[in-house]
Amino acid sequence: MLKLTLFTIFSAIFCAETCYGLDIKKCKEEDIKCVTANSQALYDLTIKGDPNLEIEPADPIYHNSIDGNLSIIKYTLTNTSITGYKKCKLNYAQLSLAKSFLEFNLLCPEIQVHGLYEIDGRLIVLPVQGKGDFKLDARRYNITIHAEIKTVNGNDGKSYLAVKNFNINADIIDGIDFDLTNLFNGQKELAEPVLQFARENWKEVAKELQGPILNIAIKRLIKNLNKLLKTVPVDQMLISN
Repeated sequence: MLKLTLFTIFSAIFCAETCYGLDIKKCKEEDIKCVTANSQALYDLTIKGDPNLEIEPADPIYHNSIDGNLSIIKYTLTNTSITGYKKCKLNYAQLSLAKSFLEFNLLCPEIQVHGLYEIDGRLIVLPVQGKGDFKLDARRYNITIHAEIKTVNGNDGKSYLAVKNFNINADIIDGIDFDLTNLFNGQKELAEPVLQFARENWKEVAKELQGPILNIAIKRLIKNLNKLLKTVPVDQMLISN
């Protein structure tokens, strides 16, 4: 058991590129193409997961409860499944150690969210209330994550990157389908105008509601990424200037 534990620790610290299937090359910070390629490799394993590193797969993402406590509307999503992040591609990634800054952009062909919902309030201009099954299908999600990073010292004396906090800018490019059952306790004469409004004003509706759902998904990705970054020393990723 001791030998196995020592081997696992050794593997995680010293051979991330080969042991975990990462194709990491040393980059200059200003080489956005190289930094993006490394970030794509890290992202792919962040999504896939690795039981040796206690990284759970991030597609699908399951969450028991997501609370949207917004200014004019409140909703709760339960037994929620989020899928589609494994199909996302990085358009670019850039970082600066001096400025403790990391930014990367994802373009996701489709993000789907489904589960159970409960909602009450105003959907921009219309009252809305209901409880039932839901499914959201967003087409071409453009997501930019701005993160503050830090370097931490490992037990091996090497420096590693870690994400401290982040914020998200996101836009849906090609529309979103809203499917909510049992709005207004099944009263179609009340439900249909709300669904029609959501379909016709999908960009504004998405902006109003997406924050809590996006935050849950990106938190999972960052959690996985931080576990993975513990296996790749900075001097294996970046060329000192």
